[in-house]
Amino acid sequence: ERWWAAVELSHALQDAQSQQGRLTEAQEAVLRRYDAARGAAEARGEAFLRPLLREAGEGAAPHEGGGGGGGPAAPLKSGRDGSWWQRKKAPQIAWMVRRAGERLRAHPAWRARPLRVVDIGGGSGELAMALAAEFGEDVRVEVIDINYRGDKVAGALAKRGLGAHLVTGRRADATRVVLPPPGAPGAPDLFVGLHACGVLSDVILQHAIEAKASFILCTCCFCSNQGLRIRGETQAEWLGLEESTAAAARSAAEVQGNAAAARRAMGTLNLLRARAVRRRWALPPPPPPP
Repeated sequence: ERWWAAVELSHALQDAQSQQGRLTEAQEAVLRRYDAARGAAEARGEAFLRPLLREAGEGAAPHEGGGGGGGPAAPLKSGRDGSWWQRKKAPQIAWMVRRAGERLRAHPAWRARPLRVVDIGGGSGELAMALAAEFGEDVRVEVIDINYRGDKVAGALAKRGLGAHLVTGRRADATRVVLPPPGAPGAPDLFVGLHACGVLSDVILQHAIEAKASFILCTCCFCSNQGLRIRGETQAEWLGLEESTAAAARSAAEVQGNAAAARRAMGTLNLLRARAVRRRWALPPPPPPP
């Protein structure tokens, strides 16, 4: 709790004293255009978000076991006391596992069949393995990552006593992957993305739209992966924006020395993503990539 308080104090001091982080007129105009809608959305979600943020600051408390035998909700990898892993990554993974549990247990097919979770950009597979440890035979987790290392994940699963069938993966470009449609065998039930950099977040959302599946997404690095296409569209096109508008919002989200402005821009971009999901949810799926 003290660590989180120190972070907030650091942000406040940055905002008050830093000569960096001044928004351009274009950035300020874009953020101002969406301030009312963003503020309303944040107000609606405040009662939901505050307990979750408080929970993240207090560390990972054990959650109700969900799988065969009910494994631990916390990640299985350990780290030195005070290490980056223990302070940052482990609580984030544990938080994601708890959120996934809420969505999975609410699914109408929970425990009628194994639910399929797709982790796009899952990297080392730590989140996937934490999900497998928590939910056991109730889930099947697939990792899709352009640098996926199946040999390392298989070895880690064996070392931790987890069945290899619980976590599978493929080394693939997520923009070109086509997953089974809703109702088909193997169709995804939940998408997860922890630190889905830049446009990869939009790629994950498009997959969730096509699958009509739930998603839990932690966005970050808003200027990254601009070369990715979402079923052939640029990020700006997918969001329904002019490129100049999208660029101004992205760059504001990455501004240094002004944490309040950056958070405001992050909220704006994620509001626009939520609108895009609502708008596209009822549309027919696009043709598969060539």
